[in-house]
Amino acid sequence: KWACRPTEERIRFAERFAEEIRKREDQLGRLISRKMGKSVWEFRTEVAGVVGKVNLTIEGLLERRIFVSKKKSQHPLQC
Repeated sequence: KWACRPTEERIRFAERFAEEIRKREDQLGRLISRKMGKSVWEFRTEVAGVVGKVNLTIEGLLERRIFVSKKKSQHPLQC
């Protein structure tokens, strides 16, 4: 179902997710510190990594969208 959603909708969802992670950085950091024993700089790195992965995911999605549009007949999903 997720793959059949419009690309723009998936991107908006991913961007909202990244924004929520940024907003809750301190809260998530305290949780990471308590559960994993990590320091402040380590949990900030973890949070930044999640946000960075969201951005990479969006870039990959857009690249695949361009590729699929060129090879439409080979697209495996039937939405």
